[in-house]
Amino acid sequence: MEVILDFINDFDNRQIALIIWIFLILFWVTKNKNVRDALNALIKTFLTKPILMSIFSMVCYILIIVLFLYQFDIWDNSQLNATLIWSVTSAFSMFFKLNKINEDKMFFKKAIIENFKLTVLIDFIVNLNVFSLWFELIFIPCTFVLGAMIAISNRDEKHRLVEKLLNGIAIFLGFSLIIYSLWQIYIHFDEVCTLEKLRDFSVPILLSILYLPFVYFFALYSAYEEVFVRLQFVIKDHTLHDYTKYLLITHFIFRRDLLHLWLKKSHFEDLKTKKDIYNFTKKIRQQIIR
Repeated sequence: MEVILDFINDFDNRQIALIIWIFLILFWVTKNKNVRDALNALIKTFLTKPILMSIFSMVCYILIIVLFLYQFDIWDNSQLNATLIWSVTSAFSMFFKLNKINEDKMFFKKAIIENFKLTVLIDFIVNLNVFSLWFELIFIPCTFVLGAMIAISNRDEKHRLVEKLLNGIAIFLGFSLIIYSLWQIYIHFDEVCTLEKLRDFSVPILLSILYLPFVYFFALYSAYEEVFVRLQFVIKDHTLHDYTKYLLITHFIFRRDLLHLWLKKSHFEDLKTKKDIYNFTKKIRQQIIR
């Protein structure tokens, strides 16, 4: 019970405001039958064995990361709140981008660079200062509405002037928050420059970087699984499927690009024997198929 109370006490006004809005939205959803029915259908789709096992694997891996950081005194109980928020936002977001990962060869390089961008530091600086609960309750939906309006206005050339105005408002608000935050850091420098704040800044970045291997291997697994499922449409003789899987794993291993190329080109090949499959796979490996 004491641990739960300590955990709740770690929430700041911004996080409390966000939780309140989430509960309000959930309450509205439960009162709206059409939305409730759509949500129930989505939940049923989501609660399937493969997805649940995937999420379970993800949670286990995150726990391993946390234990690893804990051994080096980088992570402690005070980071539990930030870790949970990172898990339900960044970790889940990256996990459900597997299709994009398989399509974008530079995804992981971009993800690492993203963690060291200036925007990460600015976001940290801004989040150092949290306002009163009433201000945060107003600020969060206003920010969401402003972002949504910018996204909508960006779709139509007729709304260019509106988009410029909204972007100007967003930039003004952003700079105002940064300037205020920097001023507060200057005034309370001794309180800000502490080991605890350094952990607050570094832990989400370390979590994201250490999480990438899991995402990579899961994306690799999903790529192989996709090809294995489609083998029945490419090779009619089911007795050759196990041999084909063996060739794909041994020839391509971590090369998702070659794996997708093999699947794409295989539809135009007549693969009836082991020799056909071997020669075709070897050509893909050497990347000499035009």
